[in-house]
Order: sequence, then C-alpha cells, then structure tokens
Amino acid sequence: MDTIEGNPATIRLLGWLGLILVWTACFFVFDTFVLGNSFHGPLSWYHWVFLMTTVAAMIIGCGLIGPISAHHDSAAENDEPSDAHEPPS
Repeated sequence: MDTIEGNPATIRLLGWLGLILVWTACFFVFDTFVLGNSFHGPLSWYHWVFLMTTVAAMIIGCGLIGPISAHHDSAAENDEPSDAHEPPS
C-alpha cells in the first residue's frame, strides 16, 4: 500500500489542486473587495471566463500529471546507482 509521501503523482496532484484553490480564493477576494461585487450577486461575463479557464486548467493539469510522473519514474529506474562509477584504487 502506497502512502501519500511515497507516491510522487499524488503529491503533484495535491500541489496542483492546491494552486487552483489558492487561485480561486484570490479571484473571489479580488472580486469581492476590490471590484465590490457581492458574493451572492449575479454572475458577470468574467466570472464565466474565470470558471471555464479554471476548469480547463484543472482538467489539463490533472491529465498531464500521470504521464509526467510515469516519465519521471521510468527515468529514475533507468539511472545507475551512484556508487557504480567508483574510481579505481
């Protein structure tokens, strides 16, 4: 059984989704306090653009994490051990 610390793909996924969460929170803070829109008010066109962009980034990013992790894992398995090239005594 893998743990979260033992699975690099899970760590990358959680990091990516954490960035999406921070990005969304920053958007809502900016929209509420700087632009003065109510959190429960009607949606404007830029809310829909933000929503579609964020969902697309989330889907594309999550889709790329698996192949990137598989590539890094196969590259790590092909590396020689660090003590394989010891200088002769």
